[in-house]
Amino acid sequence: MALLFFDIGNTNIKIGLYRREAGLSSYVLPTPRGSTSDQLGLDLAAMLSREGLDPDSLEAILAVSVVPPVNPMLRQACNRFLGKTPRFIPEDIPVPLENRYERPEQVGADRLVAAYAARRS
Repeated sequence: MALLFFDIGNTNIKIGLYRREAGLSSYVLPTPRGSTSDQLGLDLAAMLSREGLDPDSLEAILAVSVVPPVNPMLRQACNRFLGKTPRFIPEDIPVPLENRYERPEQVGADRLVAAYAARRS
C-alpha cells in the first residue's frame, strides 16, 4: 500500500509518499507556472520509479492547494501518468472543522488540514 500526498503552494509543491513498509519519503517540485501536465506527470512517474514503485501500487492520491489553477494540471498528470485521480481537500474530502476565521475564504486548505491534525493529536 502506498499513499501519495501533495501540498500545492505558491512557490513549491511538497510531495509525501507514504509506504507502510518504508515510511515516508518527501520531495519538492517548483509549482509549475507555464509548464504542462505532461511535464508534471513525467516528474511524478520518475519519482515513483526512483522509489521502486509502480503506479498501480498507489492506493490513493490526496492534495491540498492554495493555487487553484494548478489543480487541473495535477489531475491530468495523475490520471495520465499514474492512472489515478487525486482527491482534493476540502473540495472532495471535507475537513471536519468549523472555520471561525473572520474571513474564512482567506484560510487555505493547507492550514485547515494542519489545524485539524493538531486538534486530533
